[in-house]
Amino acid sequence: MVDESGEESDEDIFFEEAVIFYNPAKSHVEEDAYLTAIPYEPKKGLSREFLAYFATFLKDTAELALDDLMDFLADEEAESFEIVWNQEVFEEGKVGLEESTFYPYPRY
Repeated sequence: MVDESGEESDEDIFFEEAVIFYNPAKSHVEEDAYLTAIPYEPKKGLSREFLAYFATFLKDTAELALDDLMDFLADEEAESFEIVWNQEVFEEGKVGLEESTFYPYPRY
């Protein structure tokens, strides 16, 4: 494998992304540093239904990204690879989500 500076390497390549759930009243988050940044209300928290939807959407995003990565690795002319979080599709999927059980942010 040849890196962006033209150096050849036999080392494994590691790719890492992160998501963050944050309290917008207490935290300032650079959203571009994360795959996605999701604000929440600490007293209300996040619902079980939302978390299940989020986990499924994240899994689907990772599966699409794996396909894209394989295409990238197979194409010698490809210059970059990026995992894409489709916020519009994510928001559309939340429409009609019936939330009932909420998990508030724990107090320490």
